[in-house]
Amino acid sequence: MPNFIKSGVLALAIALTLMFTACVGSRGEFNPNILAPTVIPTYETTSEPTPNITAPVIDRTTDILGNAVQGANHFERYLNYFDVQVYEQFDDTFVDMKITNSYPEALKTALKITFFDKTGTEIASAMFQSQDGQYAMVLPSGESTLYAQVNTDTTVTDFDFTIEYDTSFAVMPESW
Repeated sequence: MPNFIKSGVLALAIALTLMFTACVGSRGEFNPNILAPTVIPTYETTSEPTPNITAPVIDRTTDILGNAVQGANHFERYLNYFDVQVYEQFDDTFVDMKITNSYPEALKTALKITFFDKTGTEIASAMFQSQDGQYAMVLPSGESTLYAQVNTDTTVTDFDFTIEYDTSFAVMPESW
């Protein structure tokens, strides 16, 4: 290729590069009529008073069924036990029984079994446990099975017994 074409292409390339990279200068003018300053409002925060949250009032004069609560043993009426079995196994004495909670909520209770001889003398006693091993039991509505292990060397399977609520642990709804 001849030199003049090479130099022409080179000159054209330089001219195009300068044309595209050249700065176009202009001087800006400020016209206050066009750009009026805008006032930005300042916002003050106002806090609303926090509402007082109060615990729900539990009416303890009636139970959930509308029966008047009269006395510390009011809720015992909703618990009935049956199928009490006293038996010995491997030189230990056990008691199994079923209990029904007819109240619509779970009831807390503790039960004790006491054995008596023919003269009325206490021979042995034991606390009942729920299926999870708790003595202070929470009995759901419906039927549950309770267990007791009687620590005695005397055979008590033929003796009279009583089942009583532990007086230090009142029968009451779990939510109370």
